[in-house]
Amino acid sequence: MEEEIVNLEREISANLSVTSVRNMFYAARKADLPTVVWSLPRDNKVHFVAGFSTNTTSKQYELEISDPGFLLGKFESQFPEQNSFIPADIYFNTKTGLRINTPTSEADRSKFKLWKSLVNQPDLLEYDPGNLPEQFGSGTDRETYLKIAKKGMNRINSGMLKKIVPARLEVIDQPPGFDPVNTFQKLMESYSDAFISLISLPGQGIWMGASPEMLIRVNENDQFFTTALAGTQLYNPAVPLVKAPWTQKEIEEQAYVSRYIIDCFKKIRLREFEEVGPRTTRAGSLLHLKTDFQVDLKATNFPQLGTVMLKLLHPTSAISGMPKDQSHDFLIEHEQFDREFFSGFLGPVNVENTIDIFVNIRCMQILKSKICLYAGAGITAYSDPESEWEETGHKIAVMKSRLQAY
Repeated sequence: MEEEIVNLEREISANLSVTSVRNMFYAARKADLPTVVWSLPRDNKVHFVAGFSTNTTSKQYELEISDPGFLLGKFESQFPEQNSFIPADIYFNTKTGLRINTPTSEADRSKFKLWKSLVNQPDLLEYDPGNLPEQFGSGTDRETYLKIAKKGMNRINSGMLKKIVPARLEVIDQPPGFDPVNTFQKLMESYSDAFISLISLPGQGIWMGASPEMLIRVNENDQFFTTALAGTQLYNPAVPLVKAPWTQKEIEEQAYVSRYIIDCFKKIRLREFEEVGPRTTRAGSLLHLKTDFQVDLKATNFPQLGTVMLKLLHPTSAISGMPKDQSHDFLIEHEQFDREFFSGFLGPVNVENTIDIFVNIRCMQILKSKICLYAGAGITAYSDPESEWEETGHKIAVMKSRLQAY
């Protein structure tokens, strides 16, 4: 087995290309292995991870001591047992090549052999939607969204809430010739500043996204980062980013997210942090307001800050609202669909000595013949529900535009 693994690592590492990633991804799907492909913002590498076990449930996560892998959490934060973790039993990137953990059980050895045999037969590896779930519901119509938005504003005006972020679901037919890996490549080409991901979980289907929102990052130099991202408008090439106009509603919406991060720091008595912003940032055809925070983990003697802040921040006020628990409960009660992994969190953990977790926005769920597109918009006391409905449409259009290229 060891020799077999070494030979395969050498063979695939000799061809460091997205074609290799494509073959490995579809081989993993055929072998029923949980798998993910991703690209970090402003990074030229494509990463691939697959786990031998189909059981990806992860009730607890301690990021700093975790084995290398990929973490995926749902919006419904009250049920952490629904989180998923894909161990990096098979890891590849287009710069350094392939690395495989030696399977320890007979079941794992059997799955590895099946995956290996499929990788070596690329002519058999095409996108097959046959084992994906059927459509589970309809989308959110305008009237329903406006009704929820107005209820949220009533709660805000009564003092029960400060902000609410209702979401919208749009269900469309898959375009002829649709291929998830091809779409992943289109997203990479179009949104170099976003976290691009393509995930396949046995029994849970395929998810794909291009998220501009970092939740937490811990780099190899023990520097912790998080970001407050809120406020949305269409990008106008004729207007420099530094001169982009923002309304009082958008400025307040972003300020809530920044304040919540600072409040989390205060809860854990952390005072030594750097704050930069807010400033305008571009994500494809959209603009947002962004504030960056940084903490030196060695100077503060807080090596476990990543895990602590992930539990405190999720779900953030940017995708749920404020106060955290009350806005979360409002959305669970009134939204007429399960967000599942939309507005959850995802990213690689200790794969290259860093932790990179993002908020799962600008994403889609791929079903057997349909595609579900998700988007939310922040509601404050200054909101116009009609404008927020239009904003969700702009966000959905970001992903839909890549599908229209077929």
